Amino acid sequence: GVLVLAEARSGNLDPISREVASLGLTLATQASEPLGIGLAGEGLAQATAEAASLGAAKVYVTDSPLLRESQPGMLLPVLEEIVRAASPRIVLMGRTHLGRDLAPRLALRLGVGLASDCVEARWERPCGRLLCIRPVFGGNAMAVVAPLGVPQMASVRPHSYPEAAPDPSRQGDVVAVSANIDPALEKV
Repeated sequence: GVLVLAEARSGNLDPISREVASLGLTLATQASEPLGIGLAGEGLAQATAEAASLGAAKVYVTDSPLLRESQPGMLLPVLEEIVRAASPRIVLMGRTHLGRDLAPRLALRLGVGLASDCVEARWERPCGRLLCIRPVFGGNAMAVVAPLGVPQMASVRPHSYPEAAPDPSRQGDVVAVSANIDPALEKV
């Protein structure tokens, strides 16, 4: 499947997460795979319902007061557990302040490559690869890259896709993902 690692603030999905969910739904349709959305934080009931309304067949959630502040050191092992629980073919994240910190570290932990700062992505059915377009040379040219390994991982530049439209009639399964959250990692 396709897994979008979403960000939530004040209990709601961030706009970039709705944009990445839009891309995720497109890729899931192209690959004939289900869409999953992963969330880690505190007080995620509303964000979970919103993720399901964006087309997620499954919403993977780790809800803990220890994740209130979205500290990268604490989120990283939790996101790794969510990815392992979902076992997706593709992982997408927003290229936000937090995503720029977490995406390469998560890719390293998963032993895969990362296509970062993508402005476009598509599923190439014949070769079974995610192809991403990203700016290079200060934005003067565009490169097509294919992330190595499985899951294929990419971070998406904000405002590259329209936000997915919620449909309250959509229902998704909620999968609670337990993770060992070490408070000592708060400042890592």
